[in-house]
Amino acid sequence: MAGKHFPVVNSTLSAQALADRVLSKYALDLPVRCQFIQKGVSDTYEVESGSYRLYLRVYRSGWRTRPEIEAEMAMLDFLDKRKQPVSRPVRRRDGTFLIRLMAPEGVLMQRFSRKRSGKSKCSASRGGNN
Repeated sequence: MAGKHFPVVNSTLSAQALADRVLSKYALDLPVRCQFIQKGVSDTYEVESGSYRLYLRVYRSGWRTRPEIEAEMAMLDFLDKRKQPVSRPVRRRDGTFLIRLMAPEGVLMQRFSRKRSGKSKCSASRGGNN
């Protein structure tokens, strides 16, 4: 087995890499800070941007299809527009909700949502002073 990696089923993405490579696709105030907070069916990262606290969710490879996640985002958007108490989906600069990421175990889908208010301390940053 020398020189070969053991197969991966569920890796944890770097909060710093997400801050650097993924969060730039959103209209966020700098500096942006990102911290891994929970592993589960989908991994959750807490993001601080200006006065906003947001949550980035990365779905496990094969857990849900892109159309299933898009339907979830459309429902959350629909409910939010009708003032229902749901996590508000955040669109990318191009108007879409999802980002497709390549990880050792395969394709991962990522989505972003906003919590109503608050700030948090986060460990990884993009831009600004640390």
